[in-house]
Amino acid sequence: MRIIDGDTVDMAIAGLVQRVRVHGIDAPETGARALCGQEKALGEAAKRAASELLPAGAVVDLQRAPGRDRYGRVLARLVLPDGRDFAGEMLRRGLAAPYNGRGSKQGWCR
Repeated sequence: MRIIDGDTVDMAIAGLVQRVRVHGIDAPETGARALCGQEKALGEAAKRAASELLPAGAVVDLQRAPGRDRYGRVLARLVLPDGRDFAGEMLRRGLAAPYNGRGSKQGWCR
């Protein structure tokens, strides 16, 4: 498993590495995609939290949502080995906002 950012991971699915977009949340951007320094810092914090929740070798229950997102990524809910919902945990930590894939996303710059 490779963490891309707070809402995207590369995972082995049926023997193939696929990019997975966590369904139901939007995390702040990292690097050049961040719109401000605050978003970049929050994005890095979200990526660290995702790495903590999904360490290398972790086996998660991947529950696919219908279809793919506009970038061709698999949409899925991730259930952690201890039964916690990954998206719920990121929301609880304030490192993601609810997002259903439609409309505008929450801004992270204040």
